[in-house]
Amino acid sequence: MRSSTFDSDRIVPAQRWGTVLALVVIIEIACVASWESFWRARYFVPDDYEDTPAVWQIQRERATGGATVLIGSSRMWEDVDLTAWERAAGTRPIQLAIAGRNPRPVLRELAADPLFHGLVVCEVTPYLFFVEPETATTDFMRRGRAQTLSQRASNRLSMMLERWLAFVDNETRISTLWKRAPFPPNCRICPGGPRRGRMLPGFTMLASIRSKMSSCHPLQQVALTFIIFIRSSIHAAMR
Repeated sequence: MRSSTFDSDRIVPAQRWGTVLALVVIIEIACVASWESFWRARYFVPDDYEDTPAVWQIQRERATGGATVLIGSSRMWEDVDLTAWERAAGTRPIQLAIAGRNPRPVLRELAADPLFHGLVVCEVTPYLFFVEPETATTDFMRRGRAQTLSQRASNRLSMMLERWLAFVDNETRISTLWKRAPFPPNCRICPGGPRRGRMLPGFTMLASIRSKMSSCHPLQQVALTFIIFIRSSIHAAMR
């Protein structure tokens, strides 16, 4: 009995699939190059890693033997040039500073680690070191260790891309751009003046979707953004 949903005898029309593949690759490269140029023109640079639990854990696993480790807060994280340190000292230090966090839990863990017997350079910001609770730091470290295998693989792949591409950054993600996009949810603040008693077409849906975008899967965010872009384009064309 033949299936009503699948026909094994379906004939695929002959196409120049090599040309189609080449065209797709060219378009993809052009889109990536354009997006990369756009963000580099806005002073984004590659090899600029984010201060996340995943990245911190990757560096923590390297802190063994006689390594040089830097710990502290944002001053140590942002103000130390690891490449310049490597040129001056001959070895590249491991960056374990956490912005806005008390570094004492990190210092305590390194002191108790039997596999580590290297040098620790600790930056001390009096308030963070002596007053700030340690719970935020311990939670940051815990989240770094609690990653699944898929999360570890994703983070390492992201770091590889961040080394070469400037647009791989938290500030350029769709969820971040969406939150900052100048979409007025109320007609009173829309460009072109107020329209009393009415919501601008599409903005009611826009406001409701926008509040939920941060919890959506990245592919869902892309799809929703595309749908709203098409809707806005049609509305603009009909005006």
